[in-house]
Amino acid sequence: MPDIETIERNQDAVYWAWSGKDIQGTPTVSTGIALRVRWEEKQSQMLDSQGRTISVDAQVVVNREVLVESIMWLGKLGALSGTPPTPTSKIFQIAAYDRVPDIDNSYTRRTVGLRRYHDTMPSIV
Repeated sequence: MPDIETIERNQDAVYWAWSGKDIQGTPTVSTGIALRVRWEEKQSQMLDSQGRTISVDAQVVVNREVLVESIMWLGKLGALSGTPPTPTSKIFQIAAYDRVPDIDNSYTRRTVGLRRYHDTMPSIV
């Protein structure tokens, strides 16, 4: 049986990790990296890091630790244009992160809750 963290991750996505804010207070992210994910766009609810119930626009299964407030986009990194490559539409921000280990604590299923990101893409540092 496939590992819980790798099962059903058949889609491509790009992840820009949250870096913070620059001197003007503009959000910044690191260079995008390609991920294999299972991306499901649907309205649902998850718990945020403070334990509050929030609405999310998509749930995505990832294979690594990710940072809340980071940016994700469904598609291949090579399909993006620009320097550095950035999307112009359908940008999402990570609003919730959940990890569930298997019974032996050998593998972990990581799921993120995404909200549509209506601002322009944060600066890449």
